[in-house]
Amino acid sequence: MVIAQAARDAGEDTDQLQLLKPITLHEARHTAASYLIEAGLNDLELTAMIGHSDPRTAKAIYGRLFPDSSEKVAAKLDAYLGGCVQRNQPHARARDVIT
Repeated sequence: MVIAQAARDAGEDTDQLQLLKPITLHEARHTAASYLIEAGLNDLELTAMIGHSDPRTAKAIYGRLFPDSSEKVAAKLDAYLGGCVQRNQPHARARDVIT
């Protein structure tokens, strides 16, 4: 087991590793995809990285893991419009309009 050897090499106690259930390659792929989403990849980038042929497939499987897009859009719009206020141009908060 590669993880156990790495833990031993680092001087870590490996007793707890005996409790871990081995995972399949398919489960490892899902884990990797979850980490890539958390790292900020969008659905098109994720599709390319994990080898799906259609972004809809990645969205269908992992869509619940993507951050709320309306919140992300609102935050970006608020940041942009915040620059308008600094230049004395009034605006509404995007979060109030979008969400």
